[in-house]
Amino acid sequence: MTKQTDKILFIDDEENMLHMFHRALGRQFSITTANGSEQALSLLQENGPFAVIVADYNMPDINGVELLNRAFTLSPDTVQIMLTGNIQLDVAINAINETNVFRYLPKPCPMDLLRKVIDDALDQFHLIRDKQRLTREIEQKNLQLAAMNDELTRQKYMLEYELEMAKSVYGNIVLFEENEPDGLDYYSAPKETVGGDFLLSHISKGREYFYLMVGDITGHGLQSALVVSLISNVFDDLNNNLISIEQLAQNINGKMCNKLPTGLFCSAVLAKLDKNTDSITLWQGGMPNAFLLDAEGNIV
Repeated sequence: MTKQTDKILFIDDEENMLHMFHRALGRQFSITTANGSEQALSLLQENGPFAVIVADYNMPDINGVELLNRAFTLSPDTVQIMLTGNIQLDVAINAINETNVFRYLPKPCPMDLLRKVIDDALDQFHLIRDKQRLTREIEQKNLQLAAMNDELTRQKYMLEYELEMAKSVYGNIVLFEENEPDGLDYYSAPKETVGGDFLLSHISKGREYFYLMVGDITGHGLQSALVVSLISNVFDDLNNNLISIEQLAQNINGKMCNKLPTGLFCSAVLAKLDKNTDSITLWQGGMPNAFLLDAEGNIV
C-alpha cells in the first residue's frame, strides 16, 4: 500500500465541511466521508481497513471521544486525528487520556497543516503495519527455530542411541581375554571410543598360531561398528580354517567388497605369530609403519 491508496475517513455532521475536505485533499489522498457516527462506524466495519480517521469532536449524537473509542475497537490500527472548534482544556485532556488520538487539531484547521498531519499519520500507520509484519515474521522464525531445535533434539537422541549401540557392538567384538596368548599384553588407545579404530585377535586351539589385526575404518559410530562386526566374522572363520596372513587379507577384502557400499574402506596391519617356527608375518595396508621391537626396545 502507498499513501495515495491508503483510505482516509473524514467524519463530520456538517456536509459543507465534508465537501471542503474532498475539494482540498481529494487529489492527494483517497478520501471517504461520513456525516455522522453511525455511518462512520458502519463504514469502519464494512469498508475497512482505513489508515486514518479525521473526526470532529462536536456531533449531535455522540462526541468525538466516544466515537474514536468505538472506532478503536473496530479498527485498532487506524491512526486517529480529532478536530474541534471547542478549544477547552477539559476536552483536550479527555481526548488525550481517553482515546488513542495521534493529533489534536483546532477547527477550522488550515489545509496545509491538516495535509501535513495526515501525511504524518499515514507514516505512523505504515510503521504500525511494518511492526506487525515484523512481529509475524519473528513469530514464524521462532516457530521454525523451535521445530529445528526439536529436530536437533531428536537427532541428538538418535546419535546418542547409535553411539551406545556402537559401544555395545564394539564391546561384544573387541574382547581379548579368551584369545590372549601367554606372555603377550595389549595396549590399544583409540582417539575415540567408537571412532573407527579397532583391534582384533585370534589364537588357534593348539595355541601355536596367533593372529592380530589393528585397523581404522572410514566413519564413526554405528557405521564403523557394523564394519568391525563384518570383519570379525572373517576372524571367527579362523577357528575352522587356519590360513596364511595373505589369504586372511584377501578374505577380509572380498567380504567388504561384497557387503559394503563404495567409499567405506579399512586401513589395517595384520600379523601372524607362528610358535612352531618362532616367526612373525606382517601384512600392511594403508597404515603407518608397524615395528617389531626386541625386549630392549630396539627395532628388529
